[in-house]
Amino acid sequence: MLHFNLNVLAIEEDENEPFIGQTFESQEEAYMYYNNYAKRHGYVVRKDRSDTKHGRVVRRDFYCRRGGKKPLKVVDMSKPQRQKESCRCDFKAHMCIVLKRCFDIFSEEWHVTKFVKERNHELLSYDEMHLLAANRLY
Repeated sequence: MLHFNLNVLAIEEDENEPFIGQTFESQEEAYMYYNNYAKRHGYVVRKDRSDTKHGRVVRRDFYCRRGGKKPLKVVDMSKPQRQKESCRCDFKAHMCIVLKRCFDIFSEEWHVTKFVKERNHELLSYDEMHLLAANRLY
């Protein structure tokens, strides 16, 4: 008979949670890390705001695809409009990274400066994650 220690499972899950001060070699590595974290917790990540300096990205925010509010836009009512409701529900979970120069082995690193895990919508189970467009295999 198999026995599971739920306390150990909870600790292992927290070890993979992003934290302020965590470093990555590239913004793509940070995105993949946060995307894997999000998949395990039932949501999908989208790349959001970025700040540039001298033509280089120096800050990047990653949000749940349901994060934020639908932007208001001017609509020309004389043209046919697609009737699709927004899936956004002001989901708060997100992670921000900033490019910092360091003087160790790597000349630049991406540092996590903000991590919020607050959620306000029902999350998908791991078995349902493959149904989302971002996780489908083509």
